[in-house]
Amino acid sequence: SGTQNSGPLAISGDQTRGDTWYEVGHALKLAELGLLGYDGAAALARDSQAAWVDFAHVVNYAFPQFYTFNTWKGTGQEPDAGGGYALYMLRLSELGCGDPCVQEAESAVRAFPGHGFAFAYETHMTAMAALAAAELADLTGDEAWLAYAYGPVANLVRLSWIFEVDYGLAAPAHTFFGLSPTQRASAITPKEQ
Repeated sequence: SGTQNSGPLAISGDQTRGDTWYEVGHALKLAELGLLGYDGAAALARDSQAAWVDFAHVVNYAFPQFYTFNTWKGTGQEPDAGGGYALYMLRLSELGCGDPCVQEAESAVRAFPGHGFAFAYETHMTAMAALAAAELADLTGDEAWLAYAYGPVANLVRLSWIFEVDYGLAAPAHTFFGLSPTQRASAITPKEQ
């Protein structure tokens, strides 16, 4: 792959270690830019495909938090990173990969269940997981894929903040809504979400 956590290798140098949600986020953004007509981004997204598929197969779609680039060995878990990976594969399918990438997306989505409220790691990846399931339902015409969105959506609702101020200067304001960026965050972070 030509990108890593802190950006292009040509600028940041080789870090040797990655954090899955960062890395898959870069690959997904490149594929989306490719769909907008940026040929260089599309080429980089396609060039990264083989490495991502290899990684997904080595970890059996149970993506680790931190991992070593050259071995794929990792620690921790980021179950929702499978959602970013599934969306990346769906975007690659639109960039010409076709059915093999759709099948990769399906395999990633099938790995979602079993984490309960520990599914969310970075909630924008959690939202991508729900979106990937919905897009598979649309693409295949099989509404059974929507059931895979329930867990990610439940995790998002659990980590949402809904607050109504009924006093002071904010009394006339209406409901405030926010989303925690991670399981243990005691703040909302609109930039990340």
